[in-house]
Amino acid sequence: MNFVDRLITYMIGFFIGSMLVLIFFGDRISCSYLPNERVLKDMRAKVKKIYEKNIDTIFINEVLKEGEVIFEESKRAVNDTCKQYKIKYKGKKVTINNCDKTILVIKVINLKT
Repeated sequence: MNFVDRLITYMIGFFIGSMLVLIFFGDRISCSYLPNERVLKDMRAKVKKIYEKNIDTIFINEVLKEGEVIFEESKRAVNDTCKQYKIKYKGKKVTINNCDKTILVIKVINLKT
């Protein structure tokens, strides 16, 4: 079997294997390995409670999708079950408590540009 035949056989097997992985594990495939992405993905999966009156859930969903976590200003443990994160998004800084089953949006601050 020459190199071209082996390459074609390999590519066919790779394609079939990739399709099987997508069929069986398609809902679990993600590439969130960086800390910022992991924190935001964890928060997106939880129930949202908002204490700030002028903030809607659409804005919070955008923050949790495209925001940037500021780890230097975040606190590891506010109490036994919650961590407090500060997230920057479009000129605003959002303070969120990430608890076991819920996230609590505490406040939103406009940043000066």
